[in-house]
Amino acid sequence: MTENRGCGTARVNPVSIFGVVLCAVLLAGIASLYKRNFNTPAKRPRTHQRRMPAQKAVGETGKLPPSYKERSGTLAGEPSVSGRDIAEQPRRESPVESDPQDDPVEGLRQSTLAGQYGTMPIEQLVRVLVDHEGPEIRDILLALGLRKDEALPVVKERLRSGEMYEKYKIGKFLAFHPWPEALPELLEIAANHGEHWLARMQALYGLAALGDPQAGPVLLSILDEADCAPVVQQLAICTAARIGSRDAVRSIRRFEKHDNVHVQLSALWALAQLGEPIDQEPILRAAHDEDYIVRQEACEILSLLDGDQITLALESLAKEDFNQSVRGAAQRGLFDRKLRKAGSFEERLAILQNALSSGHTDVSSWAVALLSKDYGPAGKELLRSVAVGNDWAAVRARELLLLETVNTKDREH
Repeated sequence: MTENRGCGTARVNPVSIFGVVLCAVLLAGIASLYKRNFNTPAKRPRTHQRRMPAQKAVGETGKLPPSYKERSGTLAGEPSVSGRDIAEQPRRESPVESDPQDDPVEGLRQSTLAGQYGTMPIEQLVRVLVDHEGPEIRDILLALGLRKDEALPVVKERLRSGEMYEKYKIGKFLAFHPWPEALPELLEIAANHGEHWLARMQALYGLAALGDPQAGPVLLSILDEADCAPVVQQLAICTAARIGSRDAVRSIRRFEKHDNVHVQLSALWALAQLGEPIDQEPILRAAHDEDYIVRQEACEILSLLDGDQITLALESLAKEDFNQSVRGAAQRGLFDRKLRKAGSFEERLAILQNALSSGHTDVSSWAVALLSKDYGPAGKELLRSVAVGNDWAAVRARELLLLETVNTKDREH
């Protein structure tokens, strides 16, 4: 092969041409690999794909694909704002909230009520709650909670006559900020076999948050339904345990061997919560399941059990599981077991204080919720000391202390 150079000819080695082409191919392959691994998100396993918002999942047909999982909280009933951990939805901090020289709770009240969602007409605010997806959902929930006197008639009316997605989103709000006045509407939605399972699911979360024993007969009727969505069965089982319904034990026993693993684990959790003996083997197997939600649910059950094998399983998951939610559930389970074994009030308070400084949002949110409900003035004082910070625990402490003022006013009336 020759090449014309103008003043003669020169021979070109074919081997050198092949080397140039090979180098070009290799460089193109490296560039492609770099783009795939560093410039675009890696494709995650099926069980770790981000779940789509429920409204988009339903679509025009009103039906959900069989693989769709809508998880709004834990077996213990801790709700999530958007189908994921509420800690993943940061609030925008205002100067009033973050200034430690001011009362952070009062600062939050003023900034919320003076802001966009604190001043818009209440019907519009409820509509924004239904339509909104995004990080501002926390501001919307808080504003609606503070404006309870205005919002309650609208909320009750939409629960009675609204569309499925309205009931779903308002039910999610009531799981986050339970209002006893909405009990009749929540019971009606939960009991209605003709309601979409999304609406029934959130109504059950709302009933679990209220903890009212009046829900018992409705829960038993759900457990006896012949053709019931598994997630509705799952939440009816857990809610029965949360309200302490001993009448439901026999019905719950029927689900111990259920072919849906989430329903089965819910039954085992509920029985353990009610003090009933359970088989530990399915739970220990579930702690190693490939589905992170199954492992998370297993952690919640293990937290109710005793024994060295249980401790080792939780410690292993807390340290080694690759999923953050599972690690958090395991850490919370270890703290929960210590709390159950604590002898004095002071010892329990010290355990919760350690949980607040654990550095894990699942653990700190669990501690904040317990302090706000079950630990009286001492718990409120500890919450106030937490509320001056800017981390997740501080944000949630401010919200709970602020909403407690609304609940106190209701009790006084």
